Amino acid sequence: TTTTSSTTVPPTTAAPVPTTARPTSGPDGFPAASTTGHLSSDLEPSAGFVVAQDGAVIEGLDVSGKITVVADDVTIRDSRITTSEDYGIVVDENAVNARFQDLTIIGTGSGCSAGVAPTGRWTARRLNVSGCEDGVKMHGNQTLESSYIHSLRVGSTTHNDAIQVTSGNNGVIRNNNLIAPVQNAAIMMSSNFGSVDNW
Repeated sequence: TTTTSSTTVPPTTAAPVPTTARPTSGPDGFPAASTTGHLSSDLEPSAGFVVAQDGAVIEGLDVSGKITVVADDVTIRDSRITTSEDYGIVVDENAVNARFQDLTIIGTGSGCSAGVAPTGRWTARRLNVSGCEDGVKMHGNQTLESSYIHSLRVGSTTHNDAIQVTSGNNGVIRNNNLIAPVQNAAIMMSSNFGSVDNW
């Protein structure tokens, strides 16, 4: 079913995680295009939407727009998100235990700040992020692992970071392949907006 940006998506029946065989690491031992991103070749078109029900499982979608999560225990997996908005995924600052797995996030145009916003509590695995100014923005109580961030949008005023942290505590960045342009860094971590501790 095609949804609109104002639609609230109810939880779906949890389906088994796709078992499509693929390598666990690229040729150099790190995540690559072949080890990250959506698994299914037959994705259902969807506009951006809001997930407002605890325990929702969203999968198998080809989303044009942004997914906003305002509930707890939400899983988004095996999907592609193509967006010209500020973020591909935004988790409300009060939402906890979001899980992102096997997602392709592609920024288009000049509007995409990052694939994932630095809010909420979430764990992300096997993301393939490209086309935004930054790859993923993190704040704390978040985990990013086994992901591939590359081909960021470069312009005369961009300040590209594959991962950007400007405040927040208790974060994990593990086993990622981070490719950033010369404008800045693979990982930019600073206390510009608050303390940064226990990463």
